[in-house]
Order: sequence, then structure tokens, then C-alpha cells
Amino acid sequence: MNIRRIRRRQKLQITILVSTLLLIFFVLLFVQLASNTIIGAKDVSINYISVEIVAEDTLWDIATEFVNKTYYETDDYIQEIITINGLKSETIYPGQRLTLPIVEENYYMASD
Repeated sequence: MNIRRIRRRQKLQITILVSTLLLIFFVLLFVQLASNTIIGAKDVSINYISVEIVAEDTLWDIATEFVNKTYYETDDYIQEIITINGLKSETIYPGQRLTLPIVEENYYMASD
């Protein structure tokens, strides 16, 4: 008789645990779906452009022109340019082409 109670209790505990995990999963799924459609929410995308280096250009100048300070510090943006382009140093040359990441922010708007 005591073993039956223990097994019932174990089954009940497992049922409660599984139910709780499923509830948490569905709540998180709902929150994720809702956050993607909230009016005023940001949709961030990264696109890439190619620029040709001209005399007197430096990575610092290019970074300060194209960086989105919400997502990159200037030094981090320069490191991203170096990584994307496989540069060995921060030295760039006129006529060289570099690929730059461009962060774009779009906001969901209410429809009429």
C-alpha cells in the first residue's frame, strides 16, 4: 500500500513538472511572437556595402562615417571591418575596396 502511494506521488510530481515546463514554453513562445509585432518595436538588419579607398582615407575616418553607435563602438566597428575584409593590419591603400557592415533600424508602424 505504501508503495502505491509513493508511485502515485511520483506520477503526480512528474505530471506537475511536465505541465509547468509546457506552460513556461508556451508563455515564452507567446512573448517572442508578441515582441515581433509590437508597434514601435525595432527590426534590425545588417547589410553590407563596398567602398573604394581614396588617398587620405583611414579606417578611423571610414568607421566614424558609417558606424551606428547604438550597435558598435568605433574601435569595435574597425575590428569588424578588419575581420570581414581579412586585413592583416589597419593599413589601407587607395584603390582598395572594403566591405562595410551597415546596421539599419526599421520600426513597426501602426496600420490604418
